[in-house]
Amino acid sequence: MTTKNFKIGLSRQKLFWWLLIFLIFVSFSYLYLVNDLIFKAAARENLRRLGAQLTLDTTELENQYLTLMKTINLKQVYALGFEETNPDDATFATITLPHLALGLTDRP
Repeated sequence: MTTKNFKIGLSRQKLFWWLLIFLIFVSFSYLYLVNDLIFKAAARENLRRLGAQLTLDTTELENQYLTLMKTINLKQVYALGFEETNPDDATFATITLPHLALGLTDRP
């Protein structure tokens, strides 16, 4: 049985340049990815802070709403112009479509 050795057709100088180019590519890729990671982490932290601030604002508005709800009474409502109505006399707005709207008709 005989064995054959395969020679790589690269000289030491070519191998050195290929490895150097690969090293430079990997280094720039690493720097880009680390930089991107840092900026995304900072953006995520800003969004977290904004979310917390919006939660506080919402809570404050809910407290104001509940405080205002406690102050409303019938006397104040009538003073603002609201009137009590009879449910039998109530009329509600209805929407009627034109007969040719989107090809809809009253016919089955």
